[in-house]
Amino acid sequence: MADDPIDYSQCTLGELRDVANHIDRIRFPERADRVDDEIRRRRGLPGEQQEPVVFVGGALWGSSAYFGRRASWPFAKLTISPRELILRIAIFNTTFTFLPAHVTSILDRRSLFSRTFVIDHNRRDYPSFVMFSSGQPELVRQSLVERLWSVKGPGLFSISADVHDG
Repeated sequence: MADDPIDYSQCTLGELRDVANHIDRIRFPERADRVDDEIRRRRGLPGEQQEPVVFVGGALWGSSAYFGRRASWPFAKLTISPRELILRIAIFNTTFTFLPAHVTSILDRRSLFSRTFVIDHNRRDYPSFVMFSSGQPELVRQSLVERLWSVKGPGLFSISADVHDG
């Protein structure tokens, strides 16, 4: 479809995924193929060239999973890029920025009702426990891995578990 007015190379990966999920593939098969091809091309880029992606969710931070501050969905945003993780909690005007050297591990944890990502880190100026949750845990995990962040798990998050054991 050479006369397609949309230049998909100018769209973010999130926008492309949204188009791919909502396009009428029967009426516009050529356009759907172009969107799918651009998504595949972007996923094939080396990790350091992957564009940042943002997820909306909730967060918990403090001295442990049981003693800390909590922001429910949609007040936390996790930005994942190859160079940094940024967790912004709007209602508390709080931002945590992690470089690869700061992150010991990212733990994919499951509980009975949710799935969370615990950022185990070595920054002394941040709370020892930092956790993000999203309604799209598989996409969060995939985005982390595509951008060269190592994710451990998924595991079972239990009351007796020490989330920093790895």
